[in-house]
Parts: sequence; C-alpha cells; structure tokens
Amino acid sequence: MKKKFLASFLSMLLIFSTIPTITCAMEMEVETVEAEAEMEEETVVEETETEEETAAVATEMDKEVAAVEAVKMGVAAEDESNGDTNNEEKVTFDLVQAMIDALPDAEDISEENMSDVEAQLDAIDEAKSALYQAGGDVDSLDMTRYDVACEALEALSELDETGTFLLGSTPSLTASVEATWTISGDSTSCSGALSDALSAAANNPSNTVTITLQSDISVDSSYGFSDGNVTLNLNGFSITNTSSNSSSFYVSGGNLIITGNGEISSGYIVTILVASGSVTLNGNENTVIKGKIQLRPGNAVFSMTGGTVNGDITVRTAKVSISGGTVNGGTGSALCFYDSCTVSLTGGTFTSDSKAAIDIDNSKTYSTLLASGYMYTIDGTPIVTDENSLSTAKNVSVVADSWTITWKNEDGTVLKTDTDVAYGTKLSYDGATPTKAADAQYTYTFAGWTPEVSDVTGDATYTATYSRAVNTYTVKWVDEDGTLLETNTDVVYGTTPSYDGEMPTKAADAQYTYTFAGWTPEVSDVTGNVTYTATYSSTVNTYTVEWVDEDGTVLETDTNVAYGTTPSYNGETPTKAAEALYTYTFVVWTPNVSDVTGDVTYTATYSSTVNTYTVEWVDADGTVLETDTDVAYGTTPSYDGDTPTKATDVQCTYTFAGWAPEVSDVTRNVTYTAIYSSTSHIPGEAVKENEVAATCTMDGSYDSVEYCTVCGTEISRETITVSATGHTLEIRNAKDATCTEDGYTGDEVCTVCGETVKTGEVISAAGHIWGRGVITKEPTSTASGTRTYTCTVCGKTRTVTIPATGGTIKDGLVLDDDGAFRYYQNNAFAKDYVGVVPYDGGLFFIKNGLIDFDANELCLYEDVWYYVSLGQVQLQYTGLAIHDGAWFYVTDGILDITVNGLIPYDGEQFLVAAGRLVLEYSGLWLNSVTIGGDSQWYFIGSGMVQNVSCVALYDGAWFVVENGILDTDYNGTIAYDGVLFQVVNGQLYS
Repeated sequence: MKKKFLASFLSMLLIFSTIPTITCAMEMEVETVEAEAEMEEETVVEETETEEETAAVATEMDKEVAAVEAVKMGVAAEDESNGDTNNEEKVTFDLVQAMIDALPDAEDISEENMSDVEAQLDAIDEAKSALYQAGGDVDSLDMTRYDVACEALEALSELDETGTFLLGSTPSLTASVEATWTISGDSTSCSGALSDALSAAANNPSNTVTITLQSDISVDSSYGFSDGNVTLNLNGFSITNTSSNSSSFYVSGGNLIITGNGEISSGYIVTILVASGSVTLNGNENTVIKGKIQLRPGNAVFSMTGGTVNGDITVRTAKVSISGGTVNGGTGSALCFYDSCTVSLTGGTFTSDSKAAIDIDNSKTYSTLLASGYMYTIDGTPIVTDENSLSTAKNVSVVADSWTITWKNEDGTVLKTDTDVAYGTKLSYDGATPTKAADAQYTYTFAGWTPEVSDVTGDATYTATYSRAVNTYTVKWVDEDGTLLETNTDVVYGTTPSYDGEMPTKAADAQYTYTFAGWTPEVSDVTGNVTYTATYSSTVNTYTVEWVDEDGTVLETDTNVAYGTTPSYNGETPTKAAEALYTYTFVVWTPNVSDVTGDVTYTATYSSTVNTYTVEWVDADGTVLETDTDVAYGTTPSYDGDTPTKATDVQCTYTFAGWAPEVSDVTRNVTYTAIYSSTSHIPGEAVKENEVAATCTMDGSYDSVEYCTVCGTEISRETITVSATGHTLEIRNAKDATCTEDGYTGDEVCTVCGETVKTGEVISAAGHIWGRGVITKEPTSTASGTRTYTCTVCGKTRTVTIPATGGTIKDGLVLDDDGAFRYYQNNAFAKDYVGVVPYDGGLFFIKNGLIDFDANELCLYEDVWYYVSLGQVQLQYTGLAIHDGAWFYVTDGILDITVNGLIPYDGEQFLVAAGRLVLEYSGLWLNSVTIGGDSQWYFIGSGMVQNVSCVALYDGAWFVVENGILDTDYNGTIAYDGVLFQVVNGQLYS
C-alpha cells in the first residue's frame, strides 16, 4: 500500500471541510463538519431551538472534527515512530476505524456529495483489504456508519416518476431514434428514446423486452432500471453519461442483459451500479463496459459470460457468477470481493497494471471463489490454489482443472475418448491405427493427426489424416454382337478414354437400314474397369394414310407413316349436321383401321338419333319448380307440381295467374315462368323493438318496425343506433399542498357510472416562502439586534441575529468616500462575501464584497430566490423571469413556488407548476378549481395555450378543441382524417 492512498483519502475528507458559499445560478450549498466549527458569522436560530440543542449540535460537530484529526494524527504518528521518510503508508486497525467513523451522517449525504461518499467507501474497502493482508483484525471493525452510508446512497438513487432517470437529473433530448424494441408476445416493433424502451419494460414486467440501439447516446444522468426483463443489444453503438456525479445505469430491480458490440461509459467512477435485481454481460470482446461495475449489499446479482470490462467489479454482500470475458482493472484490482458475497468463477481473464488482479477480504479464500472443477492460471501457467501467489498476481485466468480429449476419424467417427485428462499431460493415442476405405479414385494410408498433438491445455479434438495413391483401370471396345474391337490398359482414373480403330458397321436387312450411332454406356471419365458396346440407328420404310368424310371431303393426310405401325386420326371428330328430326353421331372408319403395309384411305360413317328436348318450369324468383327431360319433338308439355305461390312482402300479397310464355308443342328447349296478380299492403305506425339503452361509453340501439294493418305482415325493420352519452366528470379527493405537506390534484370521476377516468397527481409541498424579513430589534453599538422572517404562506417565523454596530464601526453595505458601495462585517471589508443585504429600504446582491451590477437573474440567499436586475432585488416586480434557460414566476421580487396553473404574460397564457413555466408539456390540461382555475380543459403546446381549433389526443381518446379550449358542448358528427366520427360532449367515438 502506498502513502498516497491515505493522502488522497484525507484530501477527500478535507473537501467536506469547505466553508459554505452562496452562489447564483441555483448552485447548492455544501456544508461540512470543519466549516460548521469555524463559522463565526451571522447565525440562524430556529424559533423552536433551545440553548441545550445548540450545545448538543456543537458537541457532535466537535466529535466529527476530532475524527478527521485522528486520521491525520494517526498517519503522522505512525510515520514518525517508524522513521518513515518514503511514501509507504502504514494501515492500522485504528486508522481504518477512523476512516469509517469519519463518514458523514445519513442526513448529511446529498446528491451533491454522493460521489465523494462513494470514493470514501472505496477507500475504506481498499484499506480493509490492506489491513487483512497485513494480518489485521478486520472482523472487529464497527461497520455501522459504513452500512448507513450505503443505505443513504441507495435512497438518493431512487427513480423519478418516469421510472427512467435518477432524481435531480435532466435527460438529454434528441430528435433521432435512439432505439427500437419489441415485447414478447407482440410482433409490433417500437422506436424512440432509450428511456421510452426502459419504461416499456417497467410497464410489462412479465414479458421480455428486446432493445436494439440505433444511434450513439450521450446523457448527463443515469438510466434507471427497476423492473422487467430487458435484453439490451448495443448494436455497434455507445451509451455515454457525461455526468461526474452519476453512473450510466442504476439497477434496482428486474433483469438486464447487455449484449452486442458497443460501449457503455460514464464520467462518474461507477458506470453500472446494481442495488438490487440482476445484470448479465453476455457479449464478446467488443462488448465494452468502460468503468467500474459496483454491486451494493443486498439482493444484487451480476453474471458475465463474455465481454470486456475496463474497470473493476466491486461486490459487497451480493452474488456474482463469471464464466467468460475479460476484466481489466487498470491501476486497481479487476475483481474486489468484500463481506459475505457469493462468488462462482468458471472462466474469464482478470488483469491489473499494479495490484493483485483479484482482491478479497478475510471472509473468503481464493479457492472458495472457484466453482467445482476449475482452477487458476497466472500469466498462462496453471497453479495449485496458492493464496500467496494469487494475492500478488496481476494476470489471472480461470480454467477447468481436467479436460476431455477426443480422437476422431476423418469422417467424424469417434475412435476414442480420454476423459479427466490433467492440464499439461503429454498425449498419445493408444487405439487401433485409423483406416479409410479405398474409393474409385484413390487408395488411402494413415499419415497422422490434425492439429498436431500437443500437451493438454483444454478440451481438444484430434482428427486422423491420410495420404493417397491414384488407381488405374482397363477399357474394352466391342461390337453389337460382342466382337472385341480394341482393348486399352493402365488408364488413369479420371481420364477420358478414346476408340482408335475403324468405325463399326452393321449390314442392312429387308425392313431397316443401319448407321453407327455411338457407344453404350456413353463414354465418360474412367472410374473403374469398363466395356463400351457399339450402337446403331435404323431407318424404317414409310407410307401415306388419307382420312375422308362421308361426302368425300379430305379431313387429314398423314405422310411418312412407318411400316407396321397402326395409324391414328388426329383431327377433330367428324360431324354431320343435325336435321329437325335427327341428330347424327360418328361411329367408325371404313375399312377398319389396321397396321400400315402401304398407302390407304379411310372414310367416316355415322348413326342417327331422334331429337328430344328439356322443358323447365320456374317460379317468378327463378326457383326451378320442375324439369321435364327427353320430351320428344312435337309433343305438348304439362306442369305436374303444386300450384306455385309467392310469399307476401312489404308491399303486396300475390295469387298465381299462369305461365309465360303460353304453353305450346315442343320444338326446342324451353323455360316457362310463373306469373302472379298482386294486392298492396297498408302500413301502420312504426314501433320500437329490441331496445338497448346507451351508457357513458357504449352506444345503445332499437329496431324501428312497420306492420301491415290488414294482414299483420312485417313491412320494414331498421336498426337505429343511439350514441353513447359520454362521461359527466367531477374532481374528487383534491387537496391543496402546504409548505410542508404534499397536495393532490384530485381524480376525475364520472358522476353517472362512477368510473375514475383519470387519476390525479401529487402536488409537491411548496416549502416556506420567507419574504424579506423585518427588524424586530434594532442593534446598538453594544448589543445585537434581531431580524424576523415570516413565511408568506403559513406564517411560520424564524429569527436572525444582527451584530452590534460598535459605534462608528462599519457594518453592512456602506457608501465609501470614493463613491463605491462596499460590504463590511465588524468594520472589515468582506471581500469574499456573497449574498443579499439591505440598504436604504432596498435589497442588493453582493459578490466579492461589492454590489454585482452584472447580476440579472434569480439568486439564492438563505433559502430564498431573489430576482435581481443590475445588482438590486426588484421588490416591486411580479411576473415571469428567465434563469438558466428556464422561466419562473416571481411575486414582489421573490420566486413564488406556490403559483400553479395558467398565468397571463405578454398577451398569452402559460402553464406554471410550482413557480416554473412547464415548456416541456404539450396536450390537454385541466385548469382545476383546486389551484384557482376555471375547471376547463386547455390545449397546451410547449407550455403555452394554443388558441386553435382542432382535434386533440388525450389519454388514448380524441377530443374537439375550439379556440384552445375543449368544447364539451359539442354533440354531433365530425370528419377527421377522412373518417366520420360521432361526437358526444366533445369526445370522438367511431
């Protein structure tokens, strides 16, 4: 351990000793123990504070200052006693306990100093490790303040109402798509900001949300993750948190898996902070976490199967499982395991430039970190678990302690498997010599193994390799009758053989002439002994066949018809025109068709059939009543069915009157249609049937029906839709906020159906507004005076002591002889003073002891924000004022955080919440009576009422806006985006 380590820690403690300063631009005060002990200026005395309480506070401050001094004195004393003139640091039990006792109380830990407290905790962890390695009694340390500090840090890191960014942070907004995501069970792909994707995961905790980055992201605050199951694919992009006070990710629940190429980094010492829940790094060497990964005590779980961490992984009472990847600790250790954490190492490489790669305390040994069946290597060399060598090793890997060696043949067949082979064993194959069957081209001989056999360093597979020799074969050429024409020997595999003799021939016969056509099989590259046989083509004698109709018309002529083949007619079937009495059908050719032996002519012959027809009887609507088939030509048809009828309809009743056309003798196919005479209905008054009442959200309906007053037949029926009535809303459970207690905007509840349409929101407690204060006791030259401040909201008071004037002693803001205004305290020019002071009935802003005429903004002094222009508080000004890029509402020169609702300014109306103009809000907003409003809904755009008429979306529904106000009196229809909608009380329904 180096002395510079404690020196850095002492410097860090001294940061907490800074005297509080009051700054503009909304900077917060930092008060520490030593500063409180040294303060001798104006003291604020609460109305309820007693002298005994003041003494108790002073005692506690003395104790904390003493703790700091004890650390300083401990180092100095030990250096002096040991004669230490180098930078070597001596770590003792008392020194480490003093470091723990010097941690601030929980109520003194804030967002502004949380990074310093984190650094203190890290310094204590390293000091504990050093004390343990030096043989010190680490178990006897009182860790109470350490645990309290951890809990306070975790409480500060609670997520804000969006569930995405940490409290006190402002997300960086971008117009581009940062990420796309899908939710398991839903094929829809979403896109937008990464914060939206994480919110989707929190809203769907039982589903898996897969997020894929689409651009590099730069923010100045943490991404919070408290619930859900997320797989984050970096997709070649990076996430950078530029803040020096917060990690890139704060995980307090759920399961987060990081994968894909990319980088996550932070300007803070911790990049990923896990308070609870599970984080898994499941990537490759290009999946990079730049900075520390820290696990808080409790239910935090971290797993790593691959990836690169350029920073340490620090664990306190949590669970860690690492099976792969690389952790580069830099100047620190790569892995730091403290307290009763649970660790399982089955892989991975861990390095450090100057310290032990793996740092542990006395609650565990290096061997307990390993899962069963695994071992360490240092610089690639395997070791038996050795606490001494690992406590200084800077390059450590975790590998299995026994391996499996597989011997395979070239075709993948396993020849032999050797299991439980120790690391470093020299291998030899003791099975039967591998063989490979000869094929048509080659004969094979075993030649060795690939890769080359080497000493065991892990699971390995060796595959047999072979040398080969090319085969040769014999090729024979024979005639069709088996006569040997030529023999070729020693023909190499893969070459194409050729016949070198005279062309084979075959004598012609009476029916055919023959021509040499080639070899069978077809000549190809040699793959074995083969015989090729000559083949021949033959030419057959041909003749002409003629096909004619009964009247001698030539229908088809076939030429070149081969001898002995049976001819066939390929034209359309011959036909003969029908007469009134007969229909003719082709029967056969004359003479009978036979095999060709010469030229021949065939003539078509026909049979005759008497004609019959179909008579069809149909109703007036086309329904077939009866079909009479095969009715002979010249006969009179008759209908044999029931008398046709036609149903009564909404207009008439009907009576059968005959057929159209009139029935006559059959000369063709014919259809007869029934005809009717009619008598009209007399409609009665419409009545309602099947009535369903409309509700707030559902349409109603009824059937309007007309019946004939004579026969009772239903003439008409029409379903009429009754539009939903819409909700009638009122505000319930509203409560105003006070200075110290939160309020509530109230729930929007339908007075008809009781449905809560919208849940209200909490109105944060406003805090006291102290005003300017009045002098309730004038100071004299020998006695101090008193200034009393009263909260303008609730009336609570506090008093401030005004020092005695001391006769002619200068005190306060004084106009000196040189014409300059200077601020004096106890007759001394307060050149470092910053604050608001009274003068001649007004208030002025002082910086470095002088009136700051360049101050034109809101300035904080004693918990009050003053509106300053040209150095003077504008006590007569009421309205909006800009500060640090935002607008705020000022009353009588003081920031008024009690103002809520719509505020007129420069001819427009603006939305103000807790005194701040809400420029980021767009949409419908209820100007509730609970904040002095008129109970109307206004259409807001970028914090300002938009005096437009349009259709606006709110809470999943669409509403009609007229001149910037929701028109609840609008009822009827409206066309929007090409679709006609029903409107009830201003709300659109499809």
